Amino acid sequence: MNFKLEAGLFSSDHTPSGVHDGWESPFCQLRGHFLGHWLSAAAMHFRATGDLQIKAKADAIVSELARCQVENGGEWVGPIPEKYLYWIARGKSVWAPQYTMHKVIMGLLDMVELAGNQQALEIVKNLASWFCAGSGATTARPLPIFWTLRRAGCWKSGCSSIPLQKIPRIWSSLMPTTARAF
Repeated sequence: MNFKLEAGLFSSDHTPSGVHDGWESPFCQLRGHFLGHWLSAAAMHFRATGDLQIKAKADAIVSELARCQVENGGEWVGPIPEKYLYWIARGKSVWAPQYTMHKVIMGLLDMVELAGNQQALEIVKNLASWFCAGSGATTARPLPIFWTLRRAGCWKSGCSSIPLQKIPRIWSSLMPTTARAF
């Protein structure tokens, strides 16, 4: 639900019945990281057992994430607002958006590597474009947010730990540029 909330595909001023609360509440700044964990677990389970039911469910979730990404303009897909990363750069306290995005990205990468989901690969590539633009890696003038985050060490526990060698074909022309920026 949090991805749909951020994509404008869902709105509410209260937590609907049957929706996770606590860390996954739409009102929590850490919301959404659970889905990344779940995608990783589903991909690992499929790889180990060949369970087509879990693969179908995970593939359907990846498809919904792609839909959310389209609604967000084709690059950003997250359960949290992009502005959280800008807030951190300005010194405003936000609860671990880099951790949340790291878990989402790793879940998608596991879906590619372990479950063969090519749509997950496209989602990660498109999200990489957003990070490239934010780092200034593909622009003449860097946007200050990501340089500020880097200097503050905010990436050490988050996105910078995504291993470049995990899936070499992802890091074609786009990702190495971003990785060098961080």
